Amino acid sequence: MILREITVKGVKCFRDEVTVGRFGDGLNMIFGPNETGKSTLIEATARALFDGYSITGDAAESLRPWNTSLTPEIGLEFEAHDRQWRLEKRLLSGASCSLSCRDGSGWSLMHERDGADDFLRELLHGEAPGRGASDLRHWGLARTLWCLSDPCMLGRADSSTCVVPGAVAAQLRAVLGEGSADTLLEPILDRLGERYEEHFTAKRGDPRANSRIVNLTAEIDELTEQLAQARASLQEVEDAAARLEALSGEFDDLARERERLQEQIATYRDEAEKIGTLLTEIEMLKKELDQRRSECNAEAADLAAFLKAASACDEARDALSKVTVELEGIEADLRAAQQLVSEAEEAHESAQGERKRAAREQEQARKLIQALALLEERDSLVELLASVEGLRGRCEDLSGRLQAMPCPDDSEVERAEELERDVQRLQAQLEAAGLSVTIRTRRQQEVAISGGDEELHRTAEAGDEVAYTAGASLEIDLPEVAHVTVKSGAAEPAQLQAHLVAAREQLGELLAPYAAEGSAALRDLQRDHERVADDLARAEEQVLAAAAPFDGPEQVRDRQAEIRVELTKRLNELQLSEEALAKLDRPDLDAREEAFRAAQALEDQAQETLTRRRDRASGLTEQRDLMRANATEFENALRENGPRMEAILQRYECADEEALQARVGEAKSALASLEETLDAMREKLPSEEADPRRLMQTAEEALKGVGAREIELAGKRGDNEGIIERARTEGRYERLTKIEEDLAARQRELHAAWREGQALKLLRRIVESRRSEAGGALPGLEEQVAVMFRQVTGRDRPLHMDEQMNISGVVDGGIEHPPTALSSGTREQLDLVTRLALGETWAEHYGRTMVVLDDALLYTDPRRHDRIKQLLQRAGEMLQIFIMTSHPDRYRGIVPGDCCFDLEAIRARA
Repeated sequence: MILREITVKGVKCFRDEVTVGRFGDGLNMIFGPNETGKSTLIEATARALFDGYSITGDAAESLRPWNTSLTPEIGLEFEAHDRQWRLEKRLLSGASCSLSCRDGSGWSLMHERDGADDFLRELLHGEAPGRGASDLRHWGLARTLWCLSDPCMLGRADSSTCVVPGAVAAQLRAVLGEGSADTLLEPILDRLGERYEEHFTAKRGDPRANSRIVNLTAEIDELTEQLAQARASLQEVEDAAARLEALSGEFDDLARERERLQEQIATYRDEAEKIGTLLTEIEMLKKELDQRRSECNAEAADLAAFLKAASACDEARDALSKVTVELEGIEADLRAAQQLVSEAEEAHESAQGERKRAAREQEQARKLIQALALLEERDSLVELLASVEGLRGRCEDLSGRLQAMPCPDDSEVERAEELERDVQRLQAQLEAAGLSVTIRTRRQQEVAISGGDEELHRTAEAGDEVAYTAGASLEIDLPEVAHVTVKSGAAEPAQLQAHLVAAREQLGELLAPYAAEGSAALRDLQRDHERVADDLARAEEQVLAAAAPFDGPEQVRDRQAEIRVELTKRLNELQLSEEALAKLDRPDLDAREEAFRAAQALEDQAQETLTRRRDRASGLTEQRDLMRANATEFENALRENGPRMEAILQRYECADEEALQARVGEAKSALASLEETLDAMREKLPSEEADPRRLMQTAEEALKGVGAREIELAGKRGDNEGIIERARTEGRYERLTKIEEDLAARQRELHAAWREGQALKLLRRIVESRRSEAGGALPGLEEQVAVMFRQVTGRDRPLHMDEQMNISGVVDGGIEHPPTALSSGTREQLDLVTRLALGETWAEHYGRTMVVLDDALLYTDPRRHDRIKQLLQRAGEMLQIFIMTSHPDRYRGIVPGDCCFDLEAIRARA
């Protein structure tokens, strides 16, 4: 099935009618920002194809746009079985469903309501979900080929990886030649799985939530708790009666304590009022004392500041006098040091010029020596090249001779010797076992004999003898005399004759390429070839020895070219011709270097003197600047402290320092008198333990505690009386008996449910074992997935698939790992190629079908993403692929322009 168009109205974010299409046969891309409805289109398609039109509940209600009562309406146009179909489905209010087929230029209604739902599920190998909404388990082929970013939105979050339902796996195995046993066992296994999963979870085998076992276990736990409570309640009645008796005695004790505390509180209240009056007087005196103390501290601080400023002024005057004298001496020394620096700079410039002149003369001598050496090396290379060229010519002559000489290898020589021995042996055997004839002529006669390995033709004179040996037969022709045929009845001569002929033919074929008469000639050819090869090797060694240290004449020529370039460069630098250079003598480089070192030493000495004198002048400059800064600082101290002292005297209206000190002394005496008065008043206060206010507060808190305790005891008395009354009316003994009977019945039912679940588990394992024996992964499917996986990751890692066609293992470095050991990005890439491989296998036998990729590559890096784009482009030749993405730039170039759908723009136009 391939999709051509989607129309939605009143579905989540699509309040108004929106149509998206027409979709192409291959790659299609629906893109837009988040919350534009990409995933909603896929959910609407799934609801239209797999949900019954009359579904209700939260899943159906969630399709309505928020805060509306709109009715979800979904329309699909698709192709299946070489026909065009149109599905129109309305959910919730006025639910309806119709499926039409194109007939010519119009549409003909084919199915309605439940019939249309059943036809669609059969088309996609889905399953009926019952009365509720469908989830991934019911989607058939779509569960395998649709990769959703959020499967929770469709009601099931147990798997976001590729899963092949049993019906789809059976179809795939059927078209690829697998046996039918797996198909027959699949419904049985599904039924057993459903029954087993009524009791236990599929993965871990734990009791399933809301199953009969879990409910019975919960009821048993509840009844056990109720039984313990019932037994405890009987004991509770007896304990309540004992507590009531104890509470009555405690009430009497609290009444006596209340009366005693009330008497104490009355006594402490009178004493507390007297203490309160004394504390008020103390607080007033403390405030006056704090104010006097603050004023006294301020006056003392100002006096200290006055004394400090006076001392600073005296010190500044003395220090300024000393600094002025030292500054005059330092400035005189600085002027003398600056004069010495000027003299040292002139001496250094002179020594530097002398050193540069010596360096130029040294460099000129070095270049002249190098030019003379290059000239000598050029002349020696001319002679060396002539010698090497002569030896190279001899090597070329020997190499030509060696290539022209035919040379058999050892195996050919050994084969020739072996054939010669075979010929000799066979000929000797033939002479012993075959026919032998001797003809003695009486006159001149032509003789022709055949039948042996060679024919004999001869003109014999009178008295000559002609001998001939043959195998099983021979013929003698004596022209004008007789023709004689001789045959032997034995088989061995004929066989020997045939072997002899074959051996001679093989020997001839082996010797022919070398024009040799036998194996000895072949050995001679080998020896001649080895002798010439040895001569060539010795000649090549002579060439290398003559060209040393060069590898050959080519390197000699290269060096000549380098010398010409370098010599020209040196002559240009020296401004000399080659003839003028040849006439010059080699300069004394050692003398030039000695002169340069002497000039360098003089320059270093001048530099050292200059540096020392500059350091001396710099130090004196720093001392002068420091002295000037100190003098400025002392002058500033005099200017700052004088006005400060005058301001303090004016503030307190004092004429001098003595008047200020007298004022501060009087303030301190008045403060001491106030402190003595405050201490005398504090001595009249009681201690903290005997303070009547504290004692009254303690008694009041104790009285409150008595009241709270009385309230608490009254509540406990009511609780215990209530316990006794409830036990009287509830009939707790009867309730205890009933709980014990119910608990025993639930335990028997739980035992039966466990026994049924274990039996289903055992039967399911037996059927799974039979199915595993009958079927497995599709032929070639593992390899197809592995090839795609290698194209994406760039690494060759074999894959293993289980009988459900799920990837069960990844082999890396010879070790098999579960797919969960891969990174998040690699797992999503493995899931994608598995879906594509299954889709291509399905399309190859059942026709093109649709694949959905909703943000399927969240964790994929750019390099692998580019490889996946190539893979998707090839897959689009067999599959209809929908790419739902918020990043359309990642898929530009592989999706045709008319198959790219901007959902935000489409909604804006609608």
